[in-house]
Amino acid sequence: MTQGLLPVLQAWATREREGLLVQAAGSLGRRLRVFEELIDLLEQVLLTTRQDYVASQILQLLAWHRPARFAALIPALLASDPSAVTLPLVYSYLHRRRQDLLTPFLGQQAYKGRFSTGKTRFVLPLLTGFYRWLPQQQRLFAETLTEVTHDAQRDTYGLFQAINQLAALPAVLPARLLELADARMENLAVRDTALRALARLDGGQGVPVLLEAMGDARARVAIYALRPALLAMPAAQALTLLQAVPTEKVTVAKEVLRLLGDLDTPAVYPLLLDMDARPLHRDVRVALLRALWPHLERPETWPILHRAAADPDPAIAAGVVWLPTDRLSPPVQQRVLVLLAALLGHPDALLRVQVLSRFASLPLADPGQVLLPPLLARLHSPLPDESKSAARALFALYAGPHPAAIAATVAQVLPERRVLQALLQALHAALGTNRSHLQPAVPGILAALRPDPLTVRLQVRLAVAGLAWA
Repeated sequence: MTQGLLPVLQAWATREREGLLVQAAGSLGRRLRVFEELIDLLEQVLLTTRQDYVASQILQLLAWHRPARFAALIPALLASDPSAVTLPLVYSYLHRRRQDLLTPFLGQQAYKGRFSTGKTRFVLPLLTGFYRWLPQQQRLFAETLTEVTHDAQRDTYGLFQAINQLAALPAVLPARLLELADARMENLAVRDTALRALARLDGGQGVPVLLEAMGDARARVAIYALRPALLAMPAAQALTLLQAVPTEKVTVAKEVLRLLGDLDTPAVYPLLLDMDARPLHRDVRVALLRALWPHLERPETWPILHRAAADPDPAIAAGVVWLPTDRLSPPVQQRVLVLLAALLGHPDALLRVQVLSRFASLPLADPGQVLLPPLLARLHSPLPDESKSAARALFALYAGPHPAAIAATVAQVLPERRVLQALLQALHAALGTNRSHLQPAVPGILAALRPDPLTVRLQVRLAVAGLAWA
């Protein structure tokens, strides 16, 4: 194969058909590692080509099939043409494996060569992994990035990248980031990006600035940026900081409550009760309800939840629709059922449908069938969406554990054809995806339909779809 292919490949290498040469090399797959003559040919092309995509493809092939040759070639490639550092495989390799070669390429000067005009400096587009670098290298790179942020002609994306890179340098003080995050910064996009970057500093150096920003126009960004930094702290320290945050702005108050709900410390609960006693904006009230989720075992929580469920504002009442029930004691699970049953009587139809959808997508154990009476009432709703949602919820809750309740419901609505049709349509739709869960209810439903001869066709269809045919 070598004798037949090599003359053709050599001709391609010298007749501006480098792309075909690379494609041929790639098509050989693992055989390339033993085709020494082609490897030599690829290396020659790499050292002479002006096409960066050709060079990148050759480097990738060498990295895959001849990693030792690739590692030995990189220093020689950079020595012959420093502009090769602009190739992603080259600068990534230096970043991960050969930090000793990095220092000349940290943006202190521009290099002219086959892959760069030399008119502008190339700033390494690296965002992570700077812990591999020496402190001196990090400081040099930070100087380059600082100069980039001072460049009035730099595009916005380049500024954002430089800001995020500055935040990722662990051995560099964030002096420039603090300047960019200042309230007097005119470029709001840059200021907000710097605020978010401050929250990612390893040592938490940005937290004081973010807390200071809570008192001015930066608060809407700072409060969200602060979340990861606060949650990484000891809960007691984070709580102390949150208590000092001004909550006059709705956006800030909401996020403070969400953060309080995520802190694992008993000292949070009295603060939540104190917030409940205040007059709150609707969105803040909803955030408070969410913050109370980890405290469902406390009796003082439940009057707050019941008041929310009875609130005529559906946005507030919706704050208790998705209460979690896992890891709750049986008495508290029963309280959740009673609360959700009350929500099914809310005057807002969209909220009722939301509750019914919760039952269908996240079924609850209801051994006492607390939810059955309000579900039957929703089955008779004149609103088609609500009636159909109630039917789906009924089968999700009771088909497996309480098939007799399903049969009794079918017998009860047998004279009401519209309701019966909604029930059976929901059953057939569910059988296609959850047949094993619904099968226990099918015999009882057939028995409930049997007294009405007009349902024979429905019975046959249900028997075929729902019974186990061995």
